[in-house]
Amino acid sequence: MLFDVAQMSYVPSLVAGRRLVAANSRLEAVEYGAFTSGPAIGGLLVQVLTAPFAIITDAVSYLASGLLISAIRVRESPPSPAGRRGLWPEIWAGVAFVIRQPLLRPVMIAGSMLMLFETAWTSIQAVFLVRDLRLPAATYGLLLAVGAAGGLAGALCASRVIGRFGAPRVVRLMLAMTTPVMLVMPLSQAGWRLALYPAGAFVSWFGSAVFNVAQLTLRQQVCPEQMRGRVNATMRFVMWGPCRSAVSSAAGSASCSASGRPCGSAHLAVPPLPSRS
Repeated sequence: MLFDVAQMSYVPSLVAGRRLVAANSRLEAVEYGAFTSGPAIGGLLVQVLTAPFAIITDAVSYLASGLLISAIRVRESPPSPAGRRGLWPEIWAGVAFVIRQPLLRPVMIAGSMLMLFETAWTSIQAVFLVRDLRLPAATYGLLLAVGAAGGLAGALCASRVIGRFGAPRVVRLMLAMTTPVMLVMPLSQAGWRLALYPAGAFVSWFGSAVFNVAQLTLRQQVCPEQMRGRVNATMRFVMWGPCRSAVSSAAGSASCSASGRPCGSAHLAVPPLPSRS
């Protein structure tokens, strides 16, 4: 959490203007690429090296990441000590800025609803695919990989999409154009209808990745430099906070019908859209 907030606040100090969108797009692509390939590489390392050595390899990767980050030579200007008001006033300043900002407030609501029901959906998809559809583990993993590939494709295309239509318009329209496709996923059955699941996952993850890049770029652009850390912390906590896991688990359980189909996808298909205000 601390690293995510710091890097989102630091990137605008490294790149600016049109390059900021491209930078956010590439970082999102790296994240989805790791999400797509990471489990497979991890499983291979455990099989080849055994679990303890795989954990050591993971630790070494963090060390390499720290060394690469330390090689960045651009330095931020230190905040003025005179402007510090204590921890809780600083936290509230970030919350108040997001609530009062006419662009960030609806983005926060839409993003939190998206993450809430996306977690509910992912928490029950194994039940639906493995228990109800009786898919083998390899097929299940392949379907998940197709969805993650949609996120990677969206991240790679985000820079061009945002450059053509602008971040505010992409934030408003991307979820509305892609998440309704998820409504076909609960219709999946053995046979040719099984293709509905990866198709819906690919399109929805594509839209989610483009939305993530657009909303991050938007808040980096409208937020004053001295408020970036607090605003990003507020947005990150609301979208990814501890309440999301508890509530989404309950929503996921309630969303399972008698046949086990993930009806929670209907909630994802109708997210609250940011307004034009």
